[in-house]
Amino acid sequence: MKLDNDIKRSIQYFVYFLFKGTMDSRLIFAEYHYVEKLISNPKLLSNCFLVFADAMNNPNPNFFNENMEQDHLKIGFSAENIVANYILSLEDRNQTYELPKINELSSFWQEFLRVADEFFLNPYDNEFLQGLNGCGTDAVPYFAVWTNVIELDEKINVTNASYSLQRAQDRLSLMYGILPKKPFEAWELDQEIW
Repeated sequence: MKLDNDIKRSIQYFVYFLFKGTMDSRLIFAEYHYVEKLISNPKLLSNCFLVFADAMNNPNPNFFNENMEQDHLKIGFSAENIVANYILSLEDRNQTYELPKINELSSFWQEFLRVADEFFLNPYDNEFLQGLNGCGTDAVPYFAVWTNVIELDEKINVTNASYSLQRAQDRLSLMYGILPKKPFEAWELDQEIW
């Protein structure tokens, strides 16, 4: 089965607003430019994705509707708030970047983190992360392809991890004029935010 549209949106919004620098109004007015700090320290950037994945994987019980179904968009906005709190806490910690308690992640969210780590290690451009400073639109396509291509079983386990990662990498290579072996279909490139 395909990924729920609201989870797709939440991931894409998170990536866009994190790199754009406008994820939370408190961050816009912070004493330091948080995007610069994150992209200059990939461990901090990775931690933000980990905090987001944990919040999405283990949502607040208040984010269920009357049928006990999760409201993924509300969970996504809450997750962004939790990441913003983590980023704001970095101001006060003088280079000690302790994470909040992280719970066990489902295979889907573990795969999300693996895909994010591959994104940070862009093999085409050592300056790639610096180019994302304030530019969320350049970060989204990679994750959009991944969220469109990934497939899950009934227990929300990823069934095509290697293929979905490869397609995301193909999208990244396209940014550098390298055409993928298999051309993209329109549905693979759909994005929720530009």
